[in-house]
Amino acid sequence: MISEYLRNVARCPLCHAGGASGTNGAHPPLEPAGDGLRCPTCQRVYPAQGDRGFLDLRPPAETFDKLTDYADEAFHQRAGSLKPLFLSARIKMDMMSKMLEPTSSDRVLDIGCGKGQFLYYNRPSCGQLVGIDAGTNFAPEPLATVDLARGDIRLLPFDTGSFDKAYSLDVLEHLDEEGVIAMLTEARRVLRPGGKLFLYSHVMMSSKLAVFQRGVNRLVHWLDRRGLVDNGPERERKSDHLNAMKSYEQLDAVLARTGFRIAKIRYYNVFFKALFEDLLLPVVEHNFFKKKADPDNADNEHHHHGHDHDHHHDSTKPDVGRWAYPPLALASTIMKLDVVLFGRVRTGPFFLLLEAV
Repeated sequence: MISEYLRNVARCPLCHAGGASGTNGAHPPLEPAGDGLRCPTCQRVYPAQGDRGFLDLRPPAETFDKLTDYADEAFHQRAGSLKPLFLSARIKMDMMSKMLEPTSSDRVLDIGCGKGQFLYYNRPSCGQLVGIDAGTNFAPEPLATVDLARGDIRLLPFDTGSFDKAYSLDVLEHLDEEGVIAMLTEARRVLRPGGKLFLYSHVMMSSKLAVFQRGVNRLVHWLDRRGLVDNGPERERKSDHLNAMKSYEQLDAVLARTGFRIAKIRYYNVFFKALFEDLLLPVVEHNFFKKKADPDNADNEHHHHGHDHDHHHDSTKPDVGRWAYPPLALASTIMKLDVVLFGRVRTGPFFLLLEAV
């Protein structure tokens, strides 16, 4: 879907990067050019991808020296149509909704939206809703119902103050420190003063409670070596993590530099998540369900921040079927205890609500 709102707030990232502006100092809006949009300053045309339902607002590939590959989430971002959100995806969605509190009058941006599943499930609670991602692996449901743009999150192609709220889940770890600063600076720019930004990511530290998670990880690794689970998708998902934020002191300095203050923080010490999602689910999937061949795998696009890449994922997970939804929903409910019981114990993973200052 490409709404009039998306066309109105879209701006040329090329001119934004070069500092070009109109007579009033603002970046001029893009003008209609066929199905796409043209920058009146540099005349660059940004195409709407026809029936695919998104705007391509990427800056030129040479704009950034560093580009980042990143993989889809192992369970809740399988190819094809969206599945219900379960397990840690459900936890992240619920924490975002609880802390960010989007309303029907809010203009909301999903920064690094991936397949678009959080956008799709968030759409009833928001006013205008826009997602941006470096790739085009958007699912059919968000393509048909919400605004989507392809672009670089370090140079957001939107007008200043276009959004009331924004969120970004599992994104910061894919960027180096310079990239994190650029992304947060841009997020601050496109938010109105006092706007809110929700982040889920982590710093490189852990609490004493993490000993259980490390034990589960060692057990899964042992099972993987013996062919009792397939941990390949999880390894691939984390293969490009740069993990630039080493401490909360470093994160605090970055937030102050980019114009944010912390409004609320909760931590994600995992016990039930490690048990259900990291151990039991891989065992069940690998030993009771065969992987189905994906006829569209050759067409799936592994995406870059800024340009296409022809590498494809070798690891996939089986679709266990609808019968598994009730036990997955029950496990998701139990996993909420990780936040209820341990959410104030400082550890690496965090749910963070920021206010633009």
